[in-house]
Amino acid sequence: MHPARSNGASCRKKNSRPEKTRSNPHNSAEGGIPGIDIGYGRYRYPAKIRAILYTGREKLSMTLQGQGKEPFYGWRNAIICFICYCMVYGVVFYGFSVVFPAMVKAMAWKRGDASIANTVRALLVAFGSPICGYMIGRFGVKRTLFSGAGLVVVGMVLAGTVMNQLWQWIVLWGVVVGMGLSLCGVIAVQTNVTHWFNVKRGMAMGIVLTGAAVGGFIGQPAFTWIMKEFGSWQVGWIAGAVCTVIGVLFVFWLKDRPEQYGQHPDGISPEEAKKAAASGGPAQKLTYRTPEPWTLAEAIKTRQLWFLIYAVFMQIFPLYFLTTHGVFHMTGSGLTAMQAAYILSFNVLGGAIARVPVGWLADRVEGRWILTVCFILITGAMYFFWQAPNMTTLAISAAVFGFSYGSAFTLVPILVGSYYGTQNFHKIVSFMFPIQYGLGSLVPILAGYIFDFTKSYDLFFMIMMVLLVLCIGTSFLASPPHKAKA
Repeated sequence: MHPARSNGASCRKKNSRPEKTRSNPHNSAEGGIPGIDIGYGRYRYPAKIRAILYTGREKLSMTLQGQGKEPFYGWRNAIICFICYCMVYGVVFYGFSVVFPAMVKAMAWKRGDASIANTVRALLVAFGSPICGYMIGRFGVKRTLFSGAGLVVVGMVLAGTVMNQLWQWIVLWGVVVGMGLSLCGVIAVQTNVTHWFNVKRGMAMGIVLTGAAVGGFIGQPAFTWIMKEFGSWQVGWIAGAVCTVIGVLFVFWLKDRPEQYGQHPDGISPEEAKKAAASGGPAQKLTYRTPEPWTLAEAIKTRQLWFLIYAVFMQIFPLYFLTTHGVFHMTGSGLTAMQAAYILSFNVLGGAIARVPVGWLADRVEGRWILTVCFILITGAMYFFWQAPNMTTLAISAAVFGFSYGSAFTLVPILVGSYYGTQNFHKIVSFMFPIQYGLGSLVPILAGYIFDFTKSYDLFFMIMMVLLVLCIGTSFLASPPHKAKA
């Protein structure tokens, strides 16, 4: 053997192996990012390349480990609320206006007696609102929506299968569905939007509240066609139950309050909002926002709250007439049931078109000015709807009313949140609902009995016109309230 040769081979064999890399906490095996090794030991990258890779690794690490900023959930919530409000409230509530007349004729009920159910439903929506507000405060918007949707499905299925008596109709539509719509209706979705948005509240509110109008625009002609195809009014209630189930499925992805997820309204932290406001940036408020939250007791003492309550009452006064007696009024003027359904769909379409642009406008123009214009238009539209000269005029009147109603319906919750703050929004709205919807619940039965005794809706229209003119004045006077200085 030749020791020298043996030692040389041994050295060459040893040197041919790569040098072992030192332990590197930034490499993938030590908790770094897979596929990125900035180079340690003998085989290192040049210093500039190492710096670039290190910076990129740090940014990617923060993203993958959840240390970066989470995406803002508010707009996703707005889409979920839109779908739920569309399918659960829009389709069911507006679909009622075409199923109800067919059911009344088939069951040979009097209009006034059958309208009791819609009055009871409106009362439950109104006086169930404190329960809705309590459940939102205790369990959150998500669970409240689930509870309401469950009641709506039960009521609609039973109405379309086993119901054959007037008292059953009153219980199912009035009590069961009424309570369900109270929990799964406008208070819940408005509260969620108010929690997640401040600067862009008008736009978000407009998007969400468009859901009911879209649901009604689709639901009314669809329900009319379904009942004609199947030759039965019962299938209309079953279709409503199916739509409710579809809509509530999306609520599984809804999130309640931004602070529960480490977020802020509009996705803007208080510090960022102050800087943007000081520099005139996107977080600057263009319309009035109260500088401090109001309690319910303080809000009740302001005339502005009562003017807003009256404004909502005068939105639902003509709406409840149209949804309950609109088809009767138009068919009595010579139109067919399908023509009446299409005219009502123009009403809903007008509301759908209005809500997003008016919500956007409400972030830039004080809401009371827009509200005043809305009631001027509503007054004119209902006058021409009363006269019902021809189908074209009725369609235009329905579209103008729908646009104005949709605008006003969007504006009032925006004004409540802007005037009184978000902290007690659900309490204030829950106080408003029993009054405005409690009074509104009298509209269907009042119109029904006026027709039963006078064989005409003229007296009802006269009363409505006087109340609408008064509402134009109160809307103009609904300026922002200010707390009295101690």
